[in-house]
Amino acid sequence: QLIEFCHIILIVSKSEGRISNSLSALLTKDNDNKAFQWAQAIAQNLEQGHSIEESCKILENIDPVLNRLLPLILKKQLYNLLEAYIRFLTFLELLKEDTKNALFYPFIVSCLLFLSLLQLNYILFPEMEKIVQDFGVNSPFLMNILFFANKTYWPLSLLIPVFILLFLCLTTLSVFNGRLFANSLIAKFTGIQTALRLQEISRIQHMIGLYLLSGETLEKSIETVAELSTQK
Repeated sequence: QLIEFCHIILIVSKSEGRISNSLSALLTKDNDNKAFQWAQAIAQNLEQGHSIEESCKILENIDPVLNRLLPLILKKQLYNLLEAYIRFLTFLELLKEDTKNALFYPFIVSCLLFLSLLQLNYILFPEMEKIVQDFGVNSPFLMNILFFANKTYWPLSLLIPVFILLFLCLTTLSVFNGRLFANSLIAKFTGIQTALRLQEISRIQHMIGLYLLSGETLEKSIETVAELSTQK
């Protein structure tokens, strides 16, 4: 939606006439699309006489980076900067997809492990326990620590299935959320910590580059990016 919004603003900004008039002409009919709604809100604010900075404040909670860049872009007609920001957003989407792909293999392996453990607990281990009891010997240690269906071996037998389920939950949340940091546990478990650290550095470099393109000094660009970046 954000990429689509940037494309709308780019098309409108390159059109002739006042920005607010161009936006109004483009966005006359009702639309449930969020990108169009954001553009309509900015158009209405501009038509009511608000400044570009005030009009763009609706983006503060949507995209803080664009909230600061858009007034500079519209005032200075830095269309190349808006195009660069679209490329930056596309780059972030590709990184999210790469992260999901990287987590897919450990996620599938964990699912197979848990399904195999269920099969052992409800098919093989009960039969083995009967055989062991018939022979009057102690159960194998490996069976005891894996046989969570039998409460006799709790809590020892719960450690492995709980760990697998926790790992599955973390990978599922990371895949759907798309936000995974290099210092997170899931990154360390899956071995993608270095790759994620390089991605984070790349994001910072892209953001600093965008503010430099807008005409900001290097010091100001780094200060702005530091304010916008999360603690992680």
